[in-house]
This record gives sequence, structure tokens and C-alpha cells, in this order.
Amino acid sequence: MNENDLKLWKVPAWHADFGDPVVEFEMLTTFCQKLLSVTSKYSFKLDTYEEGYMNVDIYKVNGEKYGELMIVDEDGVKKYGFFYDLENNEKEAYFDSVDEGLNYFPK
Repeated sequence: MNENDLKLWKVPAWHADFGDPVVEFEMLTTFCQKLLSVTSKYSFKLDTYEEGYMNVDIYKVNGEKYGELMIVDEDGVKKYGFFYDLENNEKEAYFDSVDEGLNYFPK
């Protein structure tokens, strides 16, 4: 699903042992909505590759994959994890807020 219409995305259903997917889904979609509000240079694909896991693949307008955004749990606190610049020298970043994360995206 390579859709910038995030309203078409669906919260994945998985067993309660994996936690509540709604929180992670809402964090991911909130980030994508904010990024779309400041630039149209990126597109997104929600990836629910395995029960209990989801991330958003982020692509540049030329179709090149720029990074993967996910939610990580650090001592009971949910934050963003971002793996980016995948074609060159993969980097990773962790941040607490959407605004902080926007700094990793050239406008």
C-alpha cells in the first residue's frame, strides 16, 4: 500500500500479547501526516510484516527508499525509531516528538 491517503490505512489486528497496535499506528500516522503537511517529497507504505510489528517505509519522490520509521519501547515509553539513508551509509535515530523527527527529512 503506497498511499499518501492515510485514511485508507487500517490498524493491524494481532493477539493482545503483542500489545495494543492502536497506539503505534496512531503515532506512525501522525508523523506521516505532519511530514506531508510540510513537504510533498515523500510517500509512505505501511508495512505489517509480522504479527506484533509494523513500520512505515518512506520513499523519495523518485521511488528510492529513504528510510523506515517504527515505534520502539524504551523502559515503557514509546518513541520513534528511524533508520534512514539506506542506500549510502545507513544511520539510525531515536526521538520523542514528531517535530524532532522532521529534522531528518530534507525539505
